[in-house]
Amino acid sequence: MLGKNKSPYIAILRQLGGIGDCLSLSCVARGLQERYPSHRLVYVTSNIYLGGSLLDIALHNPFWSEVLVIEPYDMTTRNTKKVWGKYFSNQTPEIENELLWQMSDIPAICLNTACVLYEWPALKTPEGITKPRYQVWCEACGVTPSSYAPIYVVTKAERKIAEQYAKEHWSGKTVIGVGLSACDKKRALGIGKLEDICKTLQTAGLHPVTIDPTCTIPGVDYLVNKRLRDLMPLIEQMQVVVSVDSGPLHMAGTLGVPVVGIFGPTDFKARMGQYLGSATDSRKLIDCAPCWYKFPCNSGRWFPHKPFECLSRIAVNGIVEETLKWVEYKKSIDKS
Repeated sequence: MLGKNKSPYIAILRQLGGIGDCLSLSCVARGLQERYPSHRLVYVTSNIYLGGSLLDIALHNPFWSEVLVIEPYDMTTRNTKKVWGKYFSNQTPEIENELLWQMSDIPAICLNTACVLYEWPALKTPEGITKPRYQVWCEACGVTPSSYAPIYVVTKAERKIAEQYAKEHWSGKTVIGVGLSACDKKRALGIGKLEDICKTLQTAGLHPVTIDPTCTIPGVDYLVNKRLRDLMPLIEQMQVVVSVDSGPLHMAGTLGVPVVGIFGPTDFKARMGQYLGSATDSRKLIDCAPCWYKFPCNSGRWFPHKPFECLSRIAVNGIVEETLKWVEYKKSIDKS
């Protein structure tokens, strides 16, 4: 495409999605710059999700030449309408459909659509979903980056503020971030088990700090009401992050902070490929996991297991033991 200044550019459209998705797809920019060094890379996103989180992620990726904010559902490509209509027909209220399919003729690459095109047919195969999303997105853009590692660059000013906060609140403590919740509740632990994890971490001499926009646990330190651009440098000051398959896990993994991932229905192999850390393997807990969006135990039909029994079988002591291992690893790295 040619912009107003006649220089070629490539537009990437990401309408919706979570923090983890947008961090994972950040490597697409690296791949595009390496393949098209003379092009400007324009990234289209939204500012409404979790207080501008997706916009913050885009603005902290130096590979994007320009970031445009277009709120849903202002812009949708023709191919998006075709694909989403095939897989999600009759699942959206009629008035929303009318707004959603106000189409644009801009030949943008829509990364939501790429996932749907791969994941839904893959679910019907014996192998299931085997590709991590960052690979799906890069293939959709026709690039193979030199590294699939996610990209988020904390500024010097942001890091300085976080270091001062850590000095005032966490000095002398081994800080463990704990991701409490997920936007998709089917990936989240019950509050009772989360409380047990935090209390057991405290008993082990660690200082858990919950990372959640609104939720806290009595007697446990917390970070709430912080925008992503302020939260990222604070996570950078932590020794380890323990989290369900949600934003904090991907934020820590992007920053190189060791993570202990808590996975049940979703597959850690496809979600944590580039991160330092370890995760619960639901395959060892129950025969139907990971079920990845099928959720047979929650279908309302007869099934031999209780809803999300894979998550309820996760042992608190096992999570804390893994955390202690990564604390020691982080200490050894910091000394070297």
